Amino acid sequence: MENHSITIINQKGESRTLNFVPYSYRNLMEFILHELYEDIGACKGKAWCGTCHGAILQGVCDDEMFGEEVKTLGKLETVPESRLACQIMLEPELDGMVFKIIGDG
Repeated sequence: MENHSITIINQKGESRTLNFVPYSYRNLMEFILHELYEDIGACKGKAWCGTCHGAILQGVCDDEMFGEEVKTLGKLETVPESRLACQIMLEPELDGMVFKIIGDG
């Protein structure tokens, strides 16, 4: 099994690099909740609340954005490469990504 890692920067600016097994969680938000205990995911992954809003600082996410995510991001102060972690699948392609949690405020 290959090693995969992702760096998460929380809202306080603290950075942690975590190893992950692809597809071991439904999405990036659930992985962050389990590994870092961040206060995100109020809508339970339905792309409604924006608490898991973040910026991809390094790497790419080719997952397509659908209606609810587009609508929620439209209500938030977006930044380049802005996504909701609940809509990013925990795939091998995330290896090396740096994701900064912005939240809904």
